[in-house]
Amino acid sequence: MAWEFTDDVTVYLERVWPLLAAHPVDNTLALTVVEAARAGQRWSDEPMLFGWYQQGPQVSGAVLQTPPYELVLAVVPDGDVDDLVITARPAGVGARRVRRHRPGQLFRQALDCRRDRPITTFMH
Repeated sequence: MAWEFTDDVTVYLERVWPLLAAHPVDNTLALTVVEAARAGQRWSDEPMLFGWYQQGPQVSGAVLQTPPYELVLAVVPDGDVDDLVITARPAGVGARRVRRHRPGQLFRQALDCRRDRPITTFMH
């Protein structure tokens, strides 16, 4: 298995909760957003998209997109950024902006190589 995507926040939480909750300070944004989504919060009429990376029994990556906001890279294994880009684009992930941290920079660089529009990074 590799990157999987769903629009169901409950399915997403079943997969990624242990990963995100293991480092709650680092994952405050992702934990807050998924809890709000689970409680019924919607930020637009567009569908939300939740993704996780799994090889074997353990989940080691978690991303989410809640339109109109862009992709949040909560946890992305360094070696799996290219795989995320390849898998995420057909799944409908938009990433004109990504968080400015190591996975975000790697994702941005990989995506820049595959598109003609530049991506703006930002800090929360």
